[in-house]
Amino acid sequence: MWLIFAFLTALLESLKDVLIKRRVHDINPYLVAWGMVVISCPFMALALLFVPTPQLGENFWWALLASGILDGAGVFLYIKALSMAELSLIVPLVAFTPLFLLVTSPIMLGEFPNATGLLGVVLIVIGSYVLNLSARDRGFFEPFKALMKHPGSRLMLLVAFIWSITSNIHRIGINNSSVVFWGVADSIAVTILMIPVVRLHAKQDFRDFRASFRALAPIGLCNAAMFLSMLTAISMSLVAYVISIKRLSTVVSVLMGHMLFKEEGLKERLLGTLIMVAGVFCIALS
Repeated sequence: MWLIFAFLTALLESLKDVLIKRRVHDINPYLVAWGMVVISCPFMALALLFVPTPQLGENFWWALLASGILDGAGVFLYIKALSMAELSLIVPLVAFTPLFLLVTSPIMLGEFPNATGLLGVVLIVIGSYVLNLSARDRGFFEPFKALMKHPGSRLMLLVAFIWSITSNIHRIGINNSSVVFWGVADSIAVTILMIPVVRLHAKQDFRDFRASFRALAPIGLCNAAMFLSMLTAISMSLVAYVISIKRLSTVVSVLMGHMLFKEEGLKERLLGTLIMVAGVFCIALS
């Protein structure tokens, strides 16, 4: 059963990316980001009805504040990146999160990778190279240069780095509460802490949020369904396995980008994404 919910999580994550991509050019990206989390919050809070309220540890509140700020920044940058580049090019770059985790986890949690984890790092780097393999004709390092030249790619790499930090903070938060309680609390904190930024960058749109509600509702519902599906899978299996399967959403997003948005370079981007996902699995099993 956990596999079913894990694969459903991946599909819903990809669907959410497609819905965002369709709306982000018509609605202010800051409002899209905030609308996604605020609409999904009530549905995610329903999960609290099915779990006991945990005793909160001493590190819960500072972890919640830190994750709320960083996750909010990550959501803004993620939506902005989707508005700037093709889905099949930048979504696979979230696979860099476990690579960055190999740097942030030893510092924050004292966790170090083994040989399998290092193999995963190599595969992620190779996969990112293959994403722009067509640029190889202009020089050996051109695929990497092409990746770094695009502002959307740079933003997504920054998102991956932020998520590598928040992943460790989430571990601290869960250890000081519970999986479901932390997930809901973090979502509420992100929603509240994002308000000042949205008011600053989308003041008029923020006031007229009701006008955009119908367009943003599917994104919020999809985000809530993905979150609840992921928590269900996590409750049945190891977090690392669930998150690794969730990253298969990048493969689906590449295919969706080609079919729905007529994005080119399907073969190299799909191959690069599959290699990166293999790297994520290696790190999860390390």
